[in-house]
Amino acid sequence: MVPLKEPAFWWLGDAGARILAFREVVGTYQNERYDMRARLDMILEKSSASRLENTACFYGLGNHGGGPSRRHLLEIREWAARDPGIQVIHSGLHRLSDALRKEVARRGENLLPTHRGELNFCLRGCYSSVAKFKFPYRRSEALPGRAEATDAIVAASQNRPGADLSKPWDVLLFNSFHDILPGSSIERAMDEQIASLGSILHEAAETEFEALNALAGDIDTTVTRKPPKDHPSAVSALVWRPAVDCGELKFRFLISDTGADLPRLAASLDQPSVVLHVPPRKGRLKRQGSLI
Repeated sequence: MVPLKEPAFWWLGDAGARILAFREVVGTYQNERYDMRARLDMILEKSSASRLENTACFYGLGNHGGGPSRRHLLEIREWAARDPGIQVIHSGLHRLSDALRKEVARRGENLLPTHRGELNFCLRGCYSSVAKFKFPYRRSEALPGRAEATDAIVAASQNRPGADLSKPWDVLLFNSFHDILPGSSIERAMDEQIASLGSILHEAAETEFEALNALAGDIDTTVTRKPPKDHPSAVSALVWRPAVDCGELKFRFLISDTGADLPRLAASLDQPSVVLHVPPRKGRLKRQGSLI
């Protein structure tokens, strides 16, 4: 793993925000029935090289949801009684975080190191398992940030609040949980999470599309000068290229300043393509085309 000077550290994000993090001094977040005393001894030994007054011992029997056994609690009490100079507190992560923050406030910000970037790779087989989830997750991971940035820029130019993308962010973060993203859940659970990624793709794409449409609506397409005689007086636009026999299709075009409809245009399979000539007029094209 990436070496850290202290088990507690500031983890700095790309945007400049930071969180207080803690990496286990010994082992992982669980232990066996028989190794409680040995784990406490190893933590005490390693903590002697640390500047921190507060450290943590994660323990519990079993993976997830497992709690301490009676033997664990008994051995902790016996170990604490052996060395009265060490205060052993049955606690949780919130209380640990509070104690570390108070220690930093008392001893200075430089007490904890700052780390930026990844904390190295772990369980490398999990990087390829259940690829059918990982591919859409990778797409979903990129879209909310892109949509949020696009909408924020357009919103600032139009003096309006930005879109709320908290829901797709919540879904994305939930799917980064370490039994989902690594692909270590049962197949039914993975299928449910693949379906949930669709909501991220849809809402982010919709937000980005609406922002870009709003930006396009601010562009004035008024013709400011009379075109030369040899210049076409209409704008040609391909509006339909039928690939199958869909019967008769009609399009309606609207101009924003008057709301007047341009003549409807019918297209059928007999016409490989249909070109509509939109005369230039003052105003903006409100809707390029709607199938009616």
